[in-house]
This record gives sequence, C-alpha cells and structure tokens, in this order.
Amino acid sequence: YIAGRTQGQYYPEGYWDPPPTFLHEWTRSLFYLPSADKKSDTIVVFDRVKADDPEALPKLDRYSGEDAGRITSAPAVKQWILHAPMTPTLTPSAIAWSTPGGQQIRVNTILPSSQTRTVYDETALWGGLWNFYESELKFQVRIAPTAVQPWDTFLNVVQAYDAGPALANSLLQSLDGKAQGVRVQRTGHNDTMVVFGADPAQRLLEAGYNLTLTSGTPAADFYFLDLDPNKAWSVQVDGSTTIALVVSSQGVGRATLGLG
Repeated sequence: YIAGRTQGQYYPEGYWDPPPTFLHEWTRSLFYLPSADKKSDTIVVFDRVKADDPEALPKLDRYSGEDAGRITSAPAVKQWILHAPMTPTLTPSAIAWSTPGGQQIRVNTILPSSQTRTVYDETALWGGLWNFYESELKFQVRIAPTAVQPWDTFLNVVQAYDAGPALANSLLQSLDGKAQGVRVQRTGHNDTMVVFGADPAQRLLEAGYNLTLTSGTPAADFYFLDLDPNKAWSVQVDGSTTIALVVSSQGVGRATLGLG
C-alpha cells in the first residue's frame, strides 16, 4: 500500500501575477492484493481530487499560451487515463482486453458513479510527434465525471488473471459517505474489504463510520486505510463485542472478521 499527494500553485515562486491555485488536493492511493493461488493480481486505485475549473477562475490570461491552450481544449477538468496495448472492450462496469499470452486484464470503474468513458487511438492523437515512438502509440481510455464540481473520488480496480478464478468487485460506502472502498471477491479466498478515507475536509479520518455489507464467505479480511494513527480505533460487527483495532503509523488497520 502506498499513497502520495500533491497540491498548490502551478507556477513556481516568483512568477509574476500568477493565476489562482486550482488544485487543492490530489491524493493517489494504491493497494496491491496478491492471490494465494497465484492466478490473479488485484490493484485498487483510489484518487481523491479537490480542484476548481481553471477556466471558471480569474486570470486565465496569466497562463502561458501553451498552458492556456491545454486548459481550454481539455475534454474535462478531471480525467483518469488508462493506457491499453490494444483496443479495449467497454462494458457498463468495466474496461477489458486479453494479452497475447492469454491473460485477461480488467478494470472495474466503480467511482465516480456517473461517468463518461472515451477510447482514443494514440496514433491519431500523437502520431508524427517527435517525442513519441510510433511503436509505443496504442490506445487509451479517459474516464471523467459527468458533473463539474470541486470534489470527486475515483475508485478503479485493476486485475490481471488466468482462466479459472471468478472475480467480482463492488462498492463499499459508509452511511455518511466519508469512507469509500471495494469488496473484492475471488474464488478460494475470503472476501476482502479495502476502505479509504473519502472526507473532502481531510484525508486521515478522526472518527469512525458505519458500513452496511454482506460477505459471501464466513470470514472476511478488512483493510481500513487513512485512519488517524493518533486515535484509538475498534471494530464492532452487528452490535457484537468490540474488538480493538491496531493501526500502524501509516494509518492502516487490518482485521479478519467473522460475518456469518
């Protein structure tokens, strides 16, 4: 598990009369989930983005001509871009393709709940430009929220798998919306719940939350991320005995809970 964050003024200190800061937070969290049978790999990608539309802010003319052109020509304020080596297949919930070796690649696009997905041929986009090798130009899918608003979360589950295991991923969300994540279901494994902080005010959660969920296995593995490590945390299932949750200095709590 790894997380990184960026934000702030686009131009360096000393730039005369800069435009307002439009990016207030972009945090990307990556959670890798291997499989015991070595037939599948899962990467959960969670992005928190708090950003204004630069075109809706003053001083658009203070961007350089090249930067202003990129801003005004962009299809959307926020885009999650996935590169694919061949034309991907789009279904209502996923983007998929097969590798030459026969493995299946699937990306479940869980959040935003209302989104557009557009496939681009990179040869048409960038063919003939000096900074690209023609052999590298394949395809990409751009995912964008349908609504333009300051706060968005993107939740995508990337999986590579062999024939055999059945895989399914579904949204988890706390009742107050301040935690979001995914239930990963894999043949021969406990259901796995990976939950991130989704509070626009702060990444590290300082208070608990309630999740309503069902599990297809008697026990489930939980990974609670973005917890304030300076707080005391516990878990309770259906009003049963409260269990103390050990949280690492990086804000990660892990537990295996019986849900039967």
